[in-house]
Amino acid sequence: MLVAILLAAGASTRAGEDKALADIGGRPMVRWAADALAAESRVSRLLVIERKGAHEVGEAVRGLAKPYAVWPGGETRADSVRSALRASVGADVVLVHDAARPFVDAATIARVIDGQEQHGAAAAALPVSDTIRRGDSEWAGDTLEREGVWAMQTPQAFRREDLVRGYEAMAAATDCAAAALAAGVRVHLVRGHALNFKVTSPEDLELARALARAGVVGR
Repeated sequence: MLVAILLAAGASTRAGEDKALADIGGRPMVRWAADALAAESRVSRLLVIERKGAHEVGEAVRGLAKPYAVWPGGETRADSVRSALRASVGADVVLVHDAARPFVDAATIARVIDGQEQHGAAAAALPVSDTIRRGDSEWAGDTLEREGVWAMQTPQAFRREDLVRGYEAMAAATDCAAAALAAGVRVHLVRGHALNFKVTSPEDLELARALARAGVVGR
């Protein structure tokens, strides 16, 4: 059984408002990713992770076209993933996605699940194309080699027990791939999508709204 874990428990301090509930094209942001995950036939059910004591996210995902449950997260992303893993007992595979990436597309979700089925663990990512340079305050420093450098995205998919071991090995992992790697699990990289960006700042949120208004996403 494959359970999709949708993380929507962040504090949204940098966005200036609760990102998960922010209106994008007439839908709360969390609903965009929830609907995309629910549309994947190999997902058996969803586990939506919300902040403790806050139930608005649960209301925002009401009526999903797939069995789902809403579960409280923790203080950090890693805490929320561990909470989700405890709540997903019985799952063989977990697919973890950040609600802050609302425009995940069906093809990316499918590629990640395909990658997990073939390799045991897979994560969406994009090769870095920009010049990468160290910076000291506002001053440019050394240029870093970008060959073989990837920008990680979600979703990421793992055997549930492998990810449990991963967070035992690296309690404060910034993403699930880091935890899995710490437990010796090889993670296959599959191509993500440029529109699968993470909404972090008010500018990101305005970009997401502009894309929705323009019909670039959500067709």
